[in-house]
Amino acid sequence: MSTQAVHGGPIPGLQRTLTTHDLEKARQQYDFPSFIRNAVADVCSHNNLPEDDILLKVVEKIRKHLPQLRLLFQKFGVVNLFGVHVPHRHFTVPDRFHLVGQTEARDESLYLTRLMDDTFNPSEVCGRKFVYDPQRGWCPHEFHYGPMPDIRNVDPEFFLRFTEYLVTNELTSILGLMYLPQELLLYDMIEFVLSNCALLLVQAASTRITDDRVTTSWNFSDPIYTRETDCIPDRFGKHPPRPDDFLLQPRPVINDAIQQHYPRIL
Repeated sequence: MSTQAVHGGPIPGLQRTLTTHDLEKARQQYDFPSFIRNAVADVCSHNNLPEDDILLKVVEKIRKHLPQLRLLFQKFGVVNLFGVHVPHRHFTVPDRFHLVGQTEARDESLYLTRLMDDTFNPSEVCGRKFVYDPQRGWCPHEFHYGPMPDIRNVDPEFFLRFTEYLVTNELTSILGLMYLPQELLLYDMIEFVLSNCALLLVQAASTRITDDRVTTSWNFSDPIYTRETDCIPDRFGKHPPRPDDFLLQPRPVINDAIQQHYPRIL
């Protein structure tokens, strides 16, 4: 199987600069069967990812493959660049908006993914979470505000072998590639869904977690321990369908938002 056949050419937002067309594809909605039935068609759209109730259904299956994936990532020396994630969504991204993440300026322990309208320059962001489509290759569905990672020393064979592993083990519908900004390498994280259709990552050690949670991503930056990001569902069991605030909030407002939705954590 050729490299071109596996990943469909340079990965947008990772191996080449993003374009407005890439952003449009990341947001567009398509009709295709459920991920659970492993019938993937156009999966390059965030709004077509399965909702977060998929997580409990697939996490144990994924855990069985983590040792082999760790060996693969270690072999190619990419443990400080990439991890794996369960493609899912907590809400619908409105038309003309995209999910873009960055470190919250006042505190490096906070990573906020928020809605940004499509007036930003695509060259100012890179891909953060990617899903594999047999017809299109790897496609980003979430983004990171910052330059593309330096992957000049990454053997392109890595993307081929990783994709082959997912295809061979029928994992392409439940596992994707994830770029790791440096501030997210060293800690287990907790993902909160805020009321303004934003996602907030907080160091797990800084919270008092008593709620049920489920793992949404893994990385192998530690030589022994597999670092995880866990998701805490909204306490009402649902997420707001439309955003009411698109601004990047300062730390005090973020804490208030967490306290409002997760009063037993902070």
